[in-house]
Amino acid sequence: MHESDHDEIRNLLARLAQVTDTGEIDEYLDCFTADAVLEVPPGPPFEGRAALEQRARSTREEGRLGPGSHVRHALTTIVVTVDGDEATSRSVWQLIKVTGSGPELMRIGEYRDRLRRDGDGRWRLANRQLLAEAGA
Repeated sequence: MHESDHDEIRNLLARLAQVTDTGEIDEYLDCFTADAVLEVPPGPPFEGRAALEQRARSTREEGRLGPGSHVRHALTTIVVTVDGDEATSRSVWQLIKVTGSGPELMRIGEYRDRLRRDGDGRWRLANRQLLAEAGA
């Protein structure tokens, strides 16, 4: 059975969450187009894979995200809209820290994504806006 575009995109979003937490940086970068933009207010956007790689390495070195951080991303309420080789999605994210006394909700917010089918026919993220809930 062939996956629908909607399923492929949902799987990409899930894979991105998983490799952010436990995967290799190359796997993380493979989820993005070469010219991808990651917007994490209030700072300036990260533009292109080199900037995304630098951010990923920095958050891992600081122990905030990635293998060994005991932090997991959980995605919910994913809505995908496909228009040819472009798509948008919105989802709710939760950042959960696993502690000795149990899971602790660190932050919650919304992803607003624009995706594009790349030259190899795979869906990748072209733009992600990361919005955190106030007080989270």
